[in-house]
Amino acid sequence: MAGSLSIFPLFSDNNDEAVYLLMADSYAQGSLFPPAPHEWEAFRPWMSVHVEDHFVTRYTPVFPAVVAAASRIFGTHRAGLAVVAFAASGTAYLLALQLLASKKRALLAAIFFSLSPMVLMQSTAFLSYLCSLALLQGFAAMLIAGIRRDSRMLLLAGGFIVGVSTFARPFETVLFLAPLLAWAGWLLRANRKRFLANIAIIALGAAAPLIAMLLYFDIATGSPFRFPFNLLSDRDSVGFGLKEMVPGFGITEYTPGRAFEGMVRHLLYVSTWGFGGLVLLGLAFWGARKFRAGHPARWLGLVIFTIPLGYFFFWGSYGATEWGGPRRFGPYYYLVMITPLAILGARGFSSVWRWDRRVGGLTAVGMLALSSLVMIKAVQENRSFTEGRRKLYGPVFEMNYGRNALVFLPQLQGGWLLQPFAHARNSSLDSPTIWALERTIEEDVDVVLEFGDRVPYLAVAHAEDSQSIGFITRVDRLELVRGRRVMVKLALENLPPQKVRVDVASGLKIDSFTLDGAQFPSGSARLPLSVGEGANQLMGPLLSTSTRASRRQERDVEVTLWALDPGGDPDTLLAEDELRINYRGPNVELLVPAEARTSRAGEVSMSVIASGT
Repeated sequence: MAGSLSIFPLFSDNNDEAVYLLMADSYAQGSLFPPAPHEWEAFRPWMSVHVEDHFVTRYTPVFPAVVAAASRIFGTHRAGLAVVAFAASGTAYLLALQLLASKKRALLAAIFFSLSPMVLMQSTAFLSYLCSLALLQGFAAMLIAGIRRDSRMLLLAGGFIVGVSTFARPFETVLFLAPLLAWAGWLLRANRKRFLANIAIIALGAAAPLIAMLLYFDIATGSPFRFPFNLLSDRDSVGFGLKEMVPGFGITEYTPGRAFEGMVRHLLYVSTWGFGGLVLLGLAFWGARKFRAGHPARWLGLVIFTIPLGYFFFWGSYGATEWGGPRRFGPYYYLVMITPLAILGARGFSSVWRWDRRVGGLTAVGMLALSSLVMIKAVQENRSFTEGRRKLYGPVFEMNYGRNALVFLPQLQGGWLLQPFAHARNSSLDSPTIWALERTIEEDVDVVLEFGDRVPYLAVAHAEDSQSIGFITRVDRLELVRGRRVMVKLALENLPPQKVRVDVASGLKIDSFTLDGAQFPSGSARLPLSVGEGANQLMGPLLSTSTRASRRQERDVEVTLWALDPGGDPDTLLAEDELRINYRGPNVELLVPAEARTSRAGEVSMSVIASGT
């Protein structure tokens, strides 16, 4: 919990975190899926599809259910991360105890596992990889102990755990399960009847969670055999060819060459993100030599090969390295490899320690130093990202909206909620604040009308650069204005003492109004502007007015303020603003800030206060 608050107080730039939290919030409130209103397009969360009166996310409910339960018990979502981290370390110890037959070595393996930068980083983010690994380690411990002791109860419990793991992340489960089942088959090769009986017991234990999985798939997708993961696009799948995560986010041609590139990059990251980096790899290789050929530790070590081989055929491993996620969070697709590396590495370290304690001590210090460097660099990079998000998030989530607010958010990363505003989760449409995407004025008005009892707000983001972390945000309270004509009070600030011109562009025309800034000694002016289907009219001490044709159709009303040179030509653009307007029949609809914004000294700003007539 402390690590999560320190590194990701505003969550990471992996927006899947917000999806898991949305699912957890829905479960905590007794709903299997987040609700969808009539104007659902404005409320669609990241990684989801609309189905009837709700949204279905592409992720399975195992990890968010853990977060929801921990949140209900401890009062915070981050307690779920602590539960998962504790379970992962605990099951790593239990599995190591079965393989190393020594409590000291098992404890050392659990320490190697827990101090691996990849595990530490994953324990701070709301992602499902570490939860899945905890389940897989628990199953492996139960399987090995159950076969050695010929215990049906242990095998039954292991079957239940692997069933839950299959529900959580089926692809990783298969890649982890294969070497262990191969070991069981090799061990019991002389007693095929016992082997089949053990498999039957494991299958019986897995039956309940697997049936739950099929029922969930049927409810979510309409078929018990269709994965929600592929709801957004059938191209997000195993195999080569054209791939995409969601429609509109770009298509990648996944080739064997790119698969190899992604695998190599991930393996290079694994060599640094385990505890001690390359030192751990060397110790694991040495430790594997200490086991006889049939020992389950060696078979578990095959996971080091099945994971890269399996993900070679999944384009996401290549896409993740292009995005840069493994550099900041570790190679999370290969997280499972940390388990055999830590256990075999602990066995190798024990040999070094017995051989020369001085060398063993220096090795431990070196491993700690190497991993500390990796963590420091990762934390610094993620904290830099967090500081950028404070500018984006601060005004939006620190504002007191009251108990009945509707907040429109800008589409900074596509037409999805939670991209990048991870806090904007609508687990219920009865919450004090609900969040929607800003779209066209007509669509926004429809949303306001559907939630007519709520006070609308608009978050406006101004970009410092092309990345979302460079945005600075403000929030305006909105007012819906409707009528045949709309009176807009145009607020001009810091006017220069010279002639200025206000251009009002709408439709295929531009209405121009010339003012003398010297007539406003305070530098401020509040002038009524009438907007409608006919001519736009600005009222006040005007020097001249004119109308000219516009070269392009203006759907909204654009207002620009120009300083004029002595010849009366535009000299400097002082300010510009846009009135998002909708013509519906004879009426005009506007969503405008309900209060004028305060400008900073030296700036010229415009704001509007409107009323329908």
